[in-house]
Amino acid sequence: MVSNFKKEQIPNRESLTAKCLEHLDRWEKQPFYEHDELFDSTSSKNRVLVNNTARVLHLNGQIKEASCVRDTPGVYSFHQDGRVMYVGLSRGMLKRSKAHWFGSKKQVTSLIEIVRKYPESRPYNENGDWDTAQELVRSWKVKFLPISSSHERYLTEILLSVETRSFYNSFESH
Repeated sequence: MVSNFKKEQIPNRESLTAKCLEHLDRWEKQPFYEHDELFDSTSSKNRVLVNNTARVLHLNGQIKEASCVRDTPGVYSFHQDGRVMYVGLSRGMLKRSKAHWFGSKKQVTSLIEIVRKYPESRPYNENGDWDTAQELVRSWKVKFLPISSSHERYLTEILLSVETRSFYNSFESH
């Protein structure tokens, strides 16, 4: 394998594609979480919870009890009534999902802002206001798919978005 300037191994197309297809199969088996299962919204810091106990999301996809929370890189997807609404990637999926669910009006990259801003989303957010959009996004469930390789994360995000025909994804900035 060849390395880039950061000394990251650059996989060949065949092995990268095969790994990403494996990730798509794993994604099907991942559990759904609601925001109040993961975050204590009554706390000013919205600390991470699962069943009122701090947990760690491990790269194998399992959530285990721990006294502190470590975030993991991967791809996440938001769902409403069986439809994939948005697919994203992050080096810290828990923090990123928290930013989407509890984003402020100053965070123009939050999913709430995307839902609020675009007229195409009116079937899902008829008013186009922040509070309605935030309430809508908080009603969505999320799946996490831990992926350590940045190459695999980027390609899996695109493949998952295309395969599921996610409503709010646009790759104009990629």
